[in-house]
Amino acid sequence: MRPARAEPAAGAAPAVARRAPGGRRTPTRAGTPVESVRVLAHAPPPRRRWPAPAGALLAPAAALPGLALARELALPAPDTALVTAAVTLALLGGWLVRRAVVPLAPARAGLDLSAVALLLQDTAAETPGVACAHVRVRRRRATVAVRVRCGDPETAHDWLVETLTARLARLSPDRPFRLVVRVTPHR
Repeated sequence: MRPARAEPAAGAAPAVARRAPGGRRTPTRAGTPVESVRVLAHAPPPRRRWPAPAGALLAPAAALPGLALARELALPAPDTALVTAAVTLALLGGWLVRRAVVPLAPARAGLDLSAVALLLQDTAAETPGVACAHVRVRRRRATVAVRVRCGDPETAHDWLVETLTARLARLSPDRPFRLVVRVTPHR
C-alpha cells in the first residue's frame, strides 16, 4: 500500500519536480523560469569516474589490517617464554642503538714488542751509512746495535739517537722506552 501524498498548504506554491545536475529530481517552487530549469536539466554530470571504483577496491584492502589485528586480539595471549624473548630482544636492540649513538671512552691500542723492534730496525736501516741493524726490545728498554759502513761512528750515533727517539715518540707508548744505541764500524 502506498502512503498518501501530502497536500501543499493553502497559499503555498505547488512543488514542481525538476532534474538537478546529478540526475536526481528535486522539488522546485512554481514560478521558477522554465529556461533556468532547462539549463539545470542539461548540465553535464559531475566527473566522478575514479573515486567510486577506487573506493570499492580500496575498502577491502583498508579493512585487512584491522581484521588481522582483530584476529590476533581474539587469540589467547602468548606464553611467557615468547614475551621474555621479545623483551630481551627489545632491550638488546636499545643497547645496540645506544652503543651506536653515544661515544665510548677512547680505546687504547696495544703494540706488540716485536712490531716495535721491526719498526726501529727499519728506521735504523734507513739511516745513511748504516750497513746492518739488530734491535732487541724489552718491556722498558730498546737496544739497537748498528754497524756503520762509512762515516764517523759518533755522528751516526747522534743521528740514530735523534731519529729513533722521534720514531718512538710518534708511537706514544704508555711507558717510554729507554733507548740504548751501540754503533760499531763495519769490518
